[in-house]
Amino acid sequence: MASKGRFKSLAQEFATNYFIQPRVAVALYRADRRPPPLKAAFAEVSRSDPDMARIREAGRHGDIMPAIPAMATVWDPLGKAQAAVVGGAPPESTVAAAAKAIQTQIE
Repeated sequence: MASKGRFKSLAQEFATNYFIQPRVAVALYRADRRPPPLKAAFAEVSRSDPDMARIREAGRHGDIMPAIPAMATVWDPLGKAQAAVVGGAPPESTVAAAAKAIQTQIE
């Protein structure tokens, strides 16, 4: 919610009581094909969208990434590499350079 918004209580009501409904999450997914944040909605869209089904399956056996300061040695070079690739840099050499930078910082 915007700190300078005029209708904070209305925004709070909307976020607290509207966004938590699975039908709303499914509708948002249909408008912009992103995985819904609610388990029930994600399960629903996974039945008809093979991409969402694959994401759901991958997440089922995945591990949460650690949120510790030491991971900055990984996320910084990786984020820069990703931005470079999106900007047109060659993926293979860019990711290889990021991997080398990460390995160097870890050692």
